[in-house]
Amino acid sequence: MIQDNHEEIFAAAWNRDGYTSIEFDPLDVNQVLTDEYDDGDGLVLTRTQLWDMEVKKAARPDLFIPGMIRAGTARSWGRRELKNGDEVFIRVSEQRLWLQPDSFGTVIEACYLNHSSQQVTFIGLPEVEDDAGETVTASPAQPLFHVVHGVSG
Repeated sequence: MIQDNHEEIFAAAWNRDGYTSIEFDPLDVNQVLTDEYDDGDGLVLTRTQLWDMEVKKAARPDLFIPGMIRAGTARSWGRRELKNGDEVFIRVSEQRLWLQPDSFGTVIEACYLNHSSQQVTFIGLPEVEDDAGETVTASPAQPLFHVVHGVSG
C-alpha cells in the first residue's frame, strides 16, 4: 500500500540531524529559454504547461531527463487518486549514480502529486513489491534520497 503522507516524511527528513538538506534557488524557466536558446522565437511557458510537464515527468522521467535516467527503464504503478484530488504512485528507474556518474543504479520512489500546491514529492524507498508481485530492490550504490519539484510564480 502506498502511503499518503509523503510531505510529512519529507519534512521530517529535511529537519533530521545527520541528513543532508539541499535547496536550489528557484529557476525562471522562461528566462532560461530566452538566454540559452536562439530558436525559442519568443516561446513563453505558462504555469499550467510547466505543471503538466512535471506530472508527466514524475511518471516517465526517462522521457524528460534522458541524461540522468537510462532510456526505457522508468515504470510506474499503483496510481491512485486521493479524496482531495491528489495522486500517489510508485516509480522505479535506472538513474545515474551520484558518486559514479558513468554508472546507473535502481532508484525506487513513492510519488505524491499535490495538484493544489503544484508540487511533486518523491520519497526514496529501499525496496518495494511491483505490480506483478515481484520484489524490486534499490541499488546499494545510490543513497536513498527524497526530492520535491514544484511550479511557482
